[in-house]
Amino acid sequence: MQAVLECLKKTPVLRNNDIFILRDYIRKKYPGSGSHERANILADAVRKIIDRHLQEFNERYRSQIRGSLLQKAVSTNHYTINDDDIFKTCIAIQNYEEDYTEALTRWVNGRQEIPVSRETLRKFVDKVRRYAGDIVQHDWSLILECLHNVEFEPENFHPLPKPALPQIGAWLLKRVAGVCRRASGAWLKNKSCQVMTAILLISIAVSLQPLNILPLSFRQMIVSNNTTNKAHQPTTQLEIRPEDLLYQEVNTAKLRQSLLKRNSILAEEPYFSVIVQSAKEFNVNPIFLFAITGQEQSFVPRQDKEAVAIANNPFNVYHSWTEYNTSIQDSARIASKTISNLLWTKPEAMDALTWINRHYAEDDHWRDGVGWIFQDLCREING
Repeated sequence: MQAVLECLKKTPVLRNNDIFILRDYIRKKYPGSGSHERANILADAVRKIIDRHLQEFNERYRSQIRGSLLQKAVSTNHYTINDDDIFKTCIAIQNYEEDYTEALTRWVNGRQEIPVSRETLRKFVDKVRRYAGDIVQHDWSLILECLHNVEFEPENFHPLPKPALPQIGAWLLKRVAGVCRRASGAWLKNKSCQVMTAILLISIAVSLQPLNILPLSFRQMIVSNNTTNKAHQPTTQLEIRPEDLLYQEVNTAKLRQSLLKRNSILAEEPYFSVIVQSAKEFNVNPIFLFAITGQEQSFVPRQDKEAVAIANNPFNVYHSWTEYNTSIQDSARIASKTISNLLWTKPEAMDALTWINRHYAEDDHWRDGVGWIFQDLCREING
């Protein structure tokens, strides 16, 4: 089954970058829509993408699997899903009937080329669930390594302790796997849980899951079963005062960590320090400047093939990074000075974000997107 899992791991269902592409497409196709409505459309599109990969299951099971996948994506803020993620989620489904096993067998055989019988699959699922319990909370390389080293008889199962933290680093898993390989069966059956628990406790601060870089409205809507019901739409209102956008000292370590978890190249030097310094020079909240990069360029993900070029102008000053591309020092100063001037000239009765939106962006709903991102970042850094 390890070979089957390796095959499933290679087949993508959804990627973080797909979310960004969809978001930009929806923003261009529905320019008159508000941020809540666009988040609604995006969440529905994501659900439909996942459903296309679950056609072997009836609606009841499809809804359960989809819901579990999306709940995990939202809780970890990581939206990359492969076929092996679906398989692991399927194994964790409780109280299923015989038709579910048949559907799962069809799904496994339809998604990769290694034939798997229903009986083989049933036995494997039973062994894993009895050994690992809530298996979606564990790392499968660890589970498979341990299963390889112990007898599969029911009386020999020793359930793994439920992890109290996100996924641990690959190096840690290799260390644990090495211990398992070298251990005799009897020793492993008595000591494996203790070893793994100790290492997990030592690694309590380790977290490699990147955070989602999308606004709160999308994260709330994506796990809603009924995207057309207004009762499920978020009611949070933007409450951003002009003084919130003026310069203030921020926890730069937390700010950098937020960017790193979003896989942003702007967490690196010289980008990070230049943006923070420009914000201070022109009396602008540095968090707001980074929020603008989130709205304009999704914080410039490292995996983007044009990341280095985009990072020269992540604010899209003078229309676009493709039209104006000098250096981060130049674009950060222009963006900071522009925001500072707009805050200084804002009419007293005018909402700050609305005023900035009128002069900074052509999209009338720019204020909503950058506002939600700003609030998300502030909660992370100051909360």
